[in-house]
Amino acid sequence: MAFFGTTVLAQNSKQGFSLPVGKEIISNNETVQNLDMGMGMLMKTNIHTTTQYHVISLTGDEYLISRKLTVAKISFDLMGETQTYDSDLEKDQDTEMGKEIGKRLNKPDTFRYNRVTGMATLLVQDSTETQSSDPINEITKSMGGSTDALVIEDIFFPVKAGRKTGDTWVDSLTSRENSYIKNYTVKSITKDTAEISFNSEIKNNLDAETQGIMLTINLDTKSSGTIKTDPVTTVVLQKTSNSTMEGSYEVMGQTMNISGDTSTTITGVIK
Repeated sequence: MAFFGTTVLAQNSKQGFSLPVGKEIISNNETVQNLDMGMGMLMKTNIHTTTQYHVISLTGDEYLISRKLTVAKISFDLMGETQTYDSDLEKDQDTEMGKEIGKRLNKPDTFRYNRVTGMATLLVQDSTETQSSDPINEITKSMGGSTDALVIEDIFFPVKAGRKTGDTWVDSLTSRENSYIKNYTVKSITKDTAEISFNSEIKNNLDAETQGIMLTINLDTKSSGTIKTDPVTTVVLQKTSNSTMEGSYEVMGQTMNISGDTSTTITGVIK
């Protein structure tokens, strides 16, 4: 499983906000995923991660922020065979999973986050991600419950000035590999907390290669949930989401159906 990628998603806030320079943000992610890949291939994954963000500086409208994965706990069951990993256990560091995750654990990278547009850009691409050709990772990544991508909405969620209870808006994107439409509604808003409900549909068309074999994946993922955010700092205090997925994958001329569900809880706190 890859924990750092280069995908950047952000909503267009068009509003300035104030992150605490010099402070740390601790984000915990709990994900449970069930996947049916056809032909009796059932996969269940439980993931707990802790990621540390450090707000380094503000230049103009650009925040410079570092992040590093500090804790990873995984239980992975595929066709009745279970593997586990706990970054706190020394004995797990020499396992195959431990060696792979160890390449990313406590390895910081940095990104810029624009406080007006809400857009983020990674400054350095992790070379280990470009070398990954695991088709299961490609499938998991598409479910929206994995922790490999820099998904700004899971860390910071700006709420446009003047929003009030009942307001709605839509965010959408269309590209060759994926498209999405996200609908948001303000459930409540105070000076301390804004609670936003959302539902979304994401369509993915992915091509992956593993051991010289091409794999084509087509997925349709539908999600819903709520986001609680600090209106001043935009830090996500809590995000809960549930997703269902339907699709297919084609390998060596054979097409098989794939389906699954994911539940995710993210909590954040400023230290």
